[in-house]
Amino acid sequence: RSLETITIPSTVIKIERNAFCECINLKEIAIPSSVKFIGSYAFWGCSSLSKIEIPPSVKKICYGAFHHCKALIQINIPPKMKIIQDYLFYQCESLKQIEIPPSVTMIGEYAFLACTSLIDVKIPSSVTQICDEAFQYCTSLKRIEISSFINKIPSLCFGYCKSLTEVKIPSSVESIENCAFQHCESLEEITIPSSIKLIECCAFKECSSLKNVTFELPSSLEKIGNETFQKCELLKQIIIPSSVTSIGKDVFNECFSLTQISIPSSLSELNIGIDSKTNIIFY
Repeated sequence: RSLETITIPSTVIKIERNAFCECINLKEIAIPSSVKFIGSYAFWGCSSLSKIEIPPSVKKICYGAFHHCKALIQINIPPKMKIIQDYLFYQCESLKQIEIPPSVTMIGEYAFLACTSLIDVKIPSSVTQICDEAFQYCTSLKRIEISSFINKIPSLCFGYCKSLTEVKIPSSVESIENCAFQHCESLEEITIPSSIKLIECCAFKECSSLKNVTFELPSSLEKIGNETFQKCELLKQIIIPSSVTSIGKDVFNECFSLTQISIPSSLSELNIGIDSKTNIIFY
């Protein structure tokens, strides 16, 4: 635990699991270009490590390798890496920016969860899968650019990103899963592309600044899950696309500013949580 600096010999090709786990005083480490593999939790809890340069030779970094490196400000993802593994940068709360190279095809569960200083992320078009809760509690994240080859926004992916003001959902996306944008309290508008068929429960719940929801036409949307827009307190009006065949309970519960909602006449039996001042227009 007293280790502050280390230079790894050029004969090393693999940094094993837990190799430097909880070296809480480690501030500097030089990784040689001979290294190709970094094991799980290799630097877990290195709470004084602020910067690390990973050589291009590294092809795989296993899950949780930099978990809870709370002083980490700067790190690079090597250009040959294909998967950002689960928990890789979990609770790296000083990390402000990260460049995801075009070699990456998948971002694992909790990969950037609670990176509370992360401001901006661009997900390249090479990424075809983002897993649950990948960016949850990134409370400083203001803008996200999502790959145009993603087919779903997974559960809690951007949940509780309370500074998020701008997100563009690409036309490749077919579903927005449970709580995907829950409690994104700075998000003021969202456009739902015509490709989306399903919005699951609580997807935009507690987006308290959300004023405008636009559905691109012709819409493919079939189902809106329970509590999808619950507690969107500034939402004033919304037009549900005619393609929708199912709408869940309490979708608009506690949407105190909602004055008008247009709904397909096929959805006459509703329990969507609106109060008496909201005008319902069936069309």
